[in-house]
Amino acid sequence: MVRSRLLFVSLMLIVALGGRSAAGEILIGVAAPLTGRLAWYGEQYQRAVELALDEINESGGPLGRQVDLVLGDDACIDERGPALARSLVERGVVAVIGHTCSGVAIAAAPIYEAAGIVMISGSATNPALTEAGRPNVFRTVGRDDLQGKLAGDYLAEHHTHDRIAILFEEDVYVRGLAVETRKRLHELGLEEALFLGFDDVRTFDWGGLVQRLTDERIDVIYFPARSPDVALFVRYAAEAGERFDIIGGDSLHSEDFWLMAGAAGEGIIFTSVPDARTLPTAAHVVDRFRDAGYEPEGYTLYVYAALQAWAQAITQAGTFDPAAVMRVLREADFETVLGTIGFDAKGDVTGYDPFTWYVWKDGEYVLLERTGMKE
Repeated sequence: MVRSRLLFVSLMLIVALGGRSAAGEILIGVAAPLTGRLAWYGEQYQRAVELALDEINESGGPLGRQVDLVLGDDACIDERGPALARSLVERGVVAVIGHTCSGVAIAAAPIYEAAGIVMISGSATNPALTEAGRPNVFRTVGRDDLQGKLAGDYLAEHHTHDRIAILFEEDVYVRGLAVETRKRLHELGLEEALFLGFDDVRTFDWGGLVQRLTDERIDVIYFPARSPDVALFVRYAAEAGERFDIIGGDSLHSEDFWLMAGAAGEGIIFTSVPDARTLPTAAHVVDRFRDAGYEPEGYTLYVYAALQAWAQAITQAGTFDPAAVMRVLREADFETVLGTIGFDAKGDVTGYDPFTWYVWKDGEYVLLERTGMKE
């Protein structure tokens, strides 16, 4: 079993447990929300990396070296990204898997670039992450300009004559996806009735929002927020006796949404990364997760694929030298749980269609096309 060390990063203090790595030891970092309201995303990262490293080490390790793990907690708070990045650099990691949230990833990326450390995110979808052109940055998920186009196309096709509201919180990921969808809607000649952003969702007046949407005679709502926030909104709407058509983004592909929303979440559709659990290339890994009592939903297998690509790049490069590894990551293909993938010149993933449509039905999210609903 791979050993792991944990870095907790607060706004004022960085505590690194275990000191510097031993001479010659290979360390890889994970940067994710291990605490806070988005901690289940952090669990996906931790579970994925631990199992991937177990398999990599069991096969002898990259270039015959065993790899240990340093866990870093950023709580998906943008301001913590640079502090955690500096801590991981100080620990001597050779690569970082993460960050989970787009805003944190964007804030941390320059620090890893300056240190010559590969960074691969399995969940950060904001286009700015790779548009910056940093040679060390990669991701195994699609970009929100693609996801926003998909959502905008759907709204234009199925809600041409409806009053559309686009809601967002002031978060890099959420606002970015809302803006991309609005941009596509405008390209298609449609205007939303309401484009509304708000700040702190933890103290937000959800009941007041429901009333405003009712007063504005809104028919359909695009709300690409985090799953707890969408869940709260749909519950308030249900309690007020209002039923809007609601469309979400990729953060809704977690059982935690249903745990919070309950029956109020029935029928909500959303764009998301393909469910990799259904892929033949992921079957043995899914079995291992389930044997351990864990369901590898959401981004889990996308994080797992990030580790696979990194290890194979080292093997193909024949060295841990970061420049050589980055070059191979951009030029080669990699056999992963997602199938054969690669990365383009910007570091964006290639090899599969990055987004599709899902709907919440009877407590599970299923492909929209399988329900007979419109897609």
